[in-house]
Amino acid sequence: MNYLTRSIVLLTAVATSAACSAVRPQRTAEVLFRGTPQELVPHSDGDEYIISLSGALPPREVYVQRIERTETPGEFVASLYRGEEVIAEFHLVDDGKSLRYTREVLFEQNVAFLYAEPLPYIYAPLDDAPRSMQTTVDVYRPSDGQPLARGTIDFSFQARRAGTGSFGEELEIRQQRRVRIGEQTISSETVMFLSPGVGEVRTKGDPIESRLVCARIAGRSIGDCPAVASFAK
Repeated sequence: MNYLTRSIVLLTAVATSAACSAVRPQRTAEVLFRGTPQELVPHSDGDEYIISLSGALPPREVYVQRIERTETPGEFVASLYRGEEVIAEFHLVDDGKSLRYTREVLFEQNVAFLYAEPLPYIYAPLDDAPRSMQTTVDVYRPSDGQPLARGTIDFSFQARRAGTGSFGEELEIRQQRRVRIGEQTISSETVMFLSPGVGEVRTKGDPIESRLVCARIAGRSIGDCPAVASFAK
């Protein structure tokens, strides 16, 4: 799974600028995946994902994303490493029906997003009904906690089948975010592709794209890596 792409897309827009409602399914729809969030996007403690990023970051760089469970049931952190350096953290919660962001922290840019209502990453079971929600977002500086801005964020989500890829069946998920801070409105869109049992295998956004190279999930290796651990060094 890779959470960095949609955060970079949002950050690129927010950095140029200085009460919530429930998610609403809008129609009866086809079920695309009937399992749990864990079965759709694995997130056990110690899982590792090797990700190739291009676009806003230096080309062809490979990053390692590690999953760490917290002491709070259902909560976990996905930390993105470049070598031994943590460059981003994504705090999520598994509520049994979805995975949701509570906070996203980008250390290199020294900016973080805190959501009043956790923002959906995926739903499971997953269907192709369009969904939307609105919540408050606080933007702050993680180095000292200094508030930078507060606004509202409108979020939309739509899934569909996308055929078969390198890791098996793929589901396409299109997410749109529209942030309103004062009189300014900032919009972004990302399209990610999930392979059930593996998670996020590629993501397209502006200005960054990602691709899963390989992973170690629940102790088993997936992909072409001879030894996932070697990428972390």
